[in-house]
Amino acid sequence: KLLEAMELDEKLSFVSGIDEFCIPGVPRLGLPPVWTSDATSGIRGLSVPVTDLPANIAMAATWNPSLIADAAAMVGSECRATGIGVLLAPGVNIARIPVCGRNFEYLGEDPFLAGEIAAAYVRGVQSEGVIATVKHFACNNSEYDRHKTDSVVDERTLREIYLPAFRRAV
Repeated sequence: KLLEAMELDEKLSFVSGIDEFCIPGVPRLGLPPVWTSDATSGIRGLSVPVTDLPANIAMAATWNPSLIADAAAMVGSECRATGIGVLLAPGVNIARIPVCGRNFEYLGEDPFLAGEIAAAYVRGVQSEGVIATVKHFACNNSEYDRHKTDSVVDERTLREIYLPAFRRAV
């Protein structure tokens, strides 16, 4: 019913947003804007002080899901306090290519470890009423020209290495 009540321009603004980090609200329908934040080691893009955590790959190396859940809950709490409703984290792709520019955001090269840590991170953030979104989708192994690259991978590799952490996180 909500979609039926929205005008076309309001629906389109949900797809494009106000800027890259805000989905506009529809005040006449009681929908507030939804602010998002990218998060590599805590929330970013704010003019107020927030906590900066170690890189995700270093945190994953602790093999301590409860520690990660606690750290992520703290990030979720900071999100809530600053009006952020959606956190673009954790980075769940596999750190398989040594020169990938985003390896510091990921949770290591082991699919089991990455899945356990990602699930703990999501649980922690969402315990504070903030939505966690796993990213950058599977096989994002290159930062160079990444919006145009073609990740060629066979199904077995995809299912055994790249997708398990995403599956576990959700």
